Formats: sequence, structure tokens, C-alpha cells
Amino acid sequence: MCQWAVMESTGSDASRDKCVALRDVQAKVPDCGDSRLSHLFKRLIPFHRSGTLALVALCVLAISTIGWTADPFAADDMPSLSGEFAVGKDGRMILLPIEMEGRVLQFLLDTGACRTGFDLSLRDTLGTTVGRQRLQTPAGITNVETFHWPKISLNGQSLKSDLNVVCVDLTDLRQASSKQIDGVLGMDILRSQRLTIDFDRGTLTFMDSLLQPRSRLGTRLALGFFESGVPYLTGSVGDIHPERFLIDTGAQGNSLNPELFDRLVEKQHLRAGGPFSSVTVAGPVQGGRGYLDHLAIGPIHHEGLRMSRVGPSSIGLRYLSRYRVTFDFPDRAVYLRTGADHAKPEPHASCGMSLRWISGNVTVESVKPTSPAARAEIQPSDVLVRIDGKSATEFDQFAMRQLLTYEPGRKVSFRLLRKGREISTELVLEED
Repeated sequence: MCQWAVMESTGSDASRDKCVALRDVQAKVPDCGDSRLSHLFKRLIPFHRSGTLALVALCVLAISTIGWTADPFAADDMPSLSGEFAVGKDGRMILLPIEMEGRVLQFLLDTGACRTGFDLSLRDTLGTTVGRQRLQTPAGITNVETFHWPKISLNGQSLKSDLNVVCVDLTDLRQASSKQIDGVLGMDILRSQRLTIDFDRGTLTFMDSLLQPRSRLGTRLALGFFESGVPYLTGSVGDIHPERFLIDTGAQGNSLNPELFDRLVEKQHLRAGGPFSSVTVAGPVQGGRGYLDHLAIGPIHHEGLRMSRVGPSSIGLRYLSRYRVTFDFPDRAVYLRTGADHAKPEPHASCGMSLRWISGNVTVESVKPTSPAARAEIQPSDVLVRIDGKSATEFDQFAMRQLLTYEPGRKVSFRLLRKGREISTELVLEED
């Protein structure tokens, strides 16, 4: 677990923008284990649990203004958006086409981020800095700039909130996700919206009002909001309840905060699995994962979900994609209707290597000792050329994860490029 601590704030943000929405972005193309890959841009979210201050982020962040509590609906909100947009199916990252100065950019829709952010490559288009946040990271102290909103739109509809935007380097996220990601659309925009994500069809639809009768939308669950404005659902695990689960459309996997994870292992409500390692803008993140015997959120129950041991407790796209999801943020509700993948099994395999997509190549970043990848003599910096007879470039991160994390005992063949020489090898996925 790594920490970022806000050392000081300067500029206009120091006086008016107490909630900093900087998201850690956990850019993990799994060690072919769990995937929380889009936590490269995690938020600074203070909230209280069990009488102590807990900080919501995959890479835990401390914020200097801990005495301040936000009302996520107190500010003037932008008008409702409308329109249907094609997005990735089956739980892939949700990217929306954002228009800016004649360009179409790809922004990650992220309910786990309380503020919208832009990639460092867009820094020159954002104008003059209006504030800074000085952060303590494992690599030392770094500064994050904040800016007034540039002119951007979604299908011709202007986007702007009362919170200034932030600018961070999303290179790791792009390399880990195999997608061009230019920014993150956070809850500062989404808090006033009603939208449906249909993972089976691959569509996201914004709407002014919900269908009547609303029972057609599925099971209604009441939303809560952390102090910074990001949403959560209250559920129970094992004999421990209640627990607040951040709803995180910017993450693929699910997680339990480490203290809760360890208690559940001790009470035999969770079977510990293998470790994972990740890369973030704040430094490396490592942790464990396991399989939860039971999760209940309202009347909805699931067994055997794979959970990462990393804070905060959250549900990501692997959970949400089991449903057709309708968010009614103004009414503080979410509706879940059973989808085609409702009964889909959880991943139970591991290959033991981490991958990145660099300059169009699928490159091995790291290999765990004694893992299937190590036994297959795969090495860091190897470039994957063919996988099971197909070109490696045919696999996006989601498809790669499906191939390498779901079937223990499956044999996967590789054609590798190493220092100009092609090598053939085969690995056998092992039980997680």
C-alpha cells in the first residue's frame, strides 16, 4: 500500500476547492490475476469509519483539509445530459467521446473520481494554473496543477462543474489498459445525471428522466455518498455488517479494505488466494486477493466473488457488468436488472506475469518467480507476437485477462520476440 499526503495547497483551489479528486490510477494489467487497472487516477476522499479517519483510494491518499465535509449536491449542477453512446461490452472500460478544440478525446467514465481530470499531454490547452496540490508519494514530493474548465462537450453538450479540473500523467493507464485514455469524467459532472449502462449491448444512455414504472429498471438500491461526493452501496459480508462499498466504474475488480479482508480470513468467510502487484502514478502497489463466501447488498446476493485486499471496499465493473445498471444520482438511487453475465464465474487462474501495451506491442513488464510464466521461461521485456496462434495485437486488455485468468489448467501457447529472436513457449495456468 502506498500513500500520497497533501502537504499544502496554493492558488484559488486552496480556498474554495477542498475536495481534490485526484485519482490514483492503478494501472494493472493483472499479473494475470485480479484487475483493478484503472486506478491510476484515484481520488482524495476522506471519510470516517469506526471512529478513525479512513482515506478512500486504491493508493491511499491523505488530505490536509480533513475537518471539512462536502455536500455533493450543494453546488450548482450542470443540466442533464442526453444521448446514447457505444461503449465496450461485458465489463470493458467505459470510454466516452469528449470534444475539445476540434479534437475527439477518450474520457473514462469514473464514479470513483470526485473531480474530472485531464492527461498531462493536454496541459498546454488548459491555460493558466489556478492552484496546486503538493503531494507526498513513495517516490518523494510531487505537485499537481489545477485549472479552470476548458471548453469541452459531449455530443455538443457543454461540460463544466463548480470544481476546477486537475492534470495528471495517464501514460501508465494507457499502457496498462491498451486504450487511448485522455482524461477522466468524475462525479463533479455525473452527480446531476441519470444514465443506464447496458453491458450486454455495449451502450451508455443519458436521460432527463427514468422510465415509468421504475420497477422495469430492476431492483432499486439506495445510494449513499462519501464526503467528497462519490457513491457507495451498503452491504454485508460474512457476519460483518454493514460495510460501505464504493461504486467504482473506473475499476474492473472488487476490493475489501485490508482490515476487513483479514478479519474475514480469520473467521473463514474468505479463502485467501495469490498476491498481485500493480503500477500506479504514485509508485508500486502490492497486495493479496481471495474469494468471499457471501456478499449481500440489499436483496441481491453473490457467492465466491474474488476480492483484492486493498482499500477501500469497492465494487467495480466485474460486479456491475452482471447487470443492466441505471444510476439516478439526483434521486440517490441505482437500479440493477439481471444481465446475460449474471451467473458468470469469477476468475480462478493466474499466469504470473504483468503486461503493458507500449507503442503497439504487448510487452511483458514483470514475471513472478516460480509462476507459470517463469516456468515457461518468459522474461521481462519479451514482446508477445502470437498467442494461441492469433496475433497478440488482436487482444485488448480485457480479452487478455479473460484468456489468462479464468481457467486453471488451460495451456496457452506464445510466440515471443526477445532481442530480435523469436521464441516459442507454452504455459499452463495455475489455480489462484
